[in-house]
Amino acid sequence: MKASLLAPLSLLACSPIGEVYSVRRAELLLLLPCEDSGDCDGLVIPEVPFEREDQVDFELLNEGERALTVELSLSHSDFAVSPATSNVAASGSTGFTVTYAPSVIDPQETTLLISHNAGGPAFEITVSASTNPDADSDGYLHLLAPRGDDCNDFNAQVNPGVLETWYDGVDQDCDGGSDYDQDGDGHDIHTRPDGDDCDDEQERIHPGAPDPLGDDIDQDCDGEDG
Repeated sequence: MKASLLAPLSLLACSPIGEVYSVRRAELLLLLPCEDSGDCDGLVIPEVPFEREDQVDFELLNEGERALTVELSLSHSDFAVSPATSNVAASGSTGFTVTYAPSVIDPQETTLLISHNAGGPAFEITVSASTNPDADSDGYLHLLAPRGDDCNDFNAQVNPGVLETWYDGVDQDCDGGSDYDQDGDGHDIHTRPDGDDCDDEQERIHPGAPDPLGDDIDQDCDGEDG
């Protein structure tokens, strides 16, 4: 959910979706996007997948006759704000972006502090975000989530419940094994550059395996029986 910058409205209450919630400090007017959830006096970033990030934009207007300096900071390492410092020209505005990159599954909340030299108190804005542990909706949670076992949460065809397709370079069933070792004996199939298994469907056939003489089977893959 990347909100676009919104047209300034001189409102001091929650507005309909597509409008803004505004907070005034001396010459400065802070414009926050108003969510349809009714959370209008803070910033909300919902359902961000692990290993991805999302962001929300807001705007700061300078209604005074002098340029003002603002500094922004967040109290949680999963959140970032850009730019962190800005000069807002007289009768001008500056857009800012808060980004969330989740490291945990639990909903997170932090405070965005916007200090300024306009006089009066700083802005303190609540920023809340939530994580989506099953971004591909396949019923398996991302590896970073508690009890998660989905090694690719952005592909619904990759999870522990999928039948493995061998030799395509993809670990469909998320077992962590080589996609070129079908029999699981620790030797890749001989058609691979470093492979040496002459029968990748038989676990007992690979280099180093016992090779009884006279059974017409080359168990140790040396090209001979025995």
